[in-house]
Amino acid sequence: MTLTLWRGDHLLGAIHLRVSSAAERLEGVLLPAATAAPLPSLSQVRIQLPGVDAVMQFPYAPGIADERHTRRRAPRSQNWVVLTPVPPAEKLGVPVEVQLRICADDGATLSFDVDFRLEHRPAAGSPNPELASFPTTAFRDGSIWLVWAHTNST
Repeated sequence: MTLTLWRGDHLLGAIHLRVSSAAERLEGVLLPAATAAPLPSLSQVRIQLPGVDAVMQFPYAPGIADERHTRRRAPRSQNWVVLTPVPPAEKLGVPVEVQLRICADDGATLSFDVDFRLEHRPAAGSPNPELASFPTTAFRDGSIWLVWAHTNST
């Protein structure tokens, strides 16, 4: 089965699945589409509570093989912020046109609660042997994008 990653109606690329993937957990490498815009590292999480169904997005700094023991999350503001209620008419989360979705080759959208795309920059001098198994189209400017998705529905 061929899976593709989309941001709204824009194709980001095909997903080269890793053997460790399962029905409730997908692991792969993005093969970026030639027309895909720049690909940031990010995580999107679906929040479903009574009265709330929103997709939240969080930035992540690229994973650099030579800097493995540093924090992956992009730095957050250290300033205090005032929380204010969201008006009922205002939508929570990221707009539909930037939400990530994974589609099967028949066009059906697969349901996942978390979609995590991390830019990984392999070490130039000592590449991981698994990288040699990935198609060369997985690399863009020396980086690859790892894709993880899982569902809490079991």
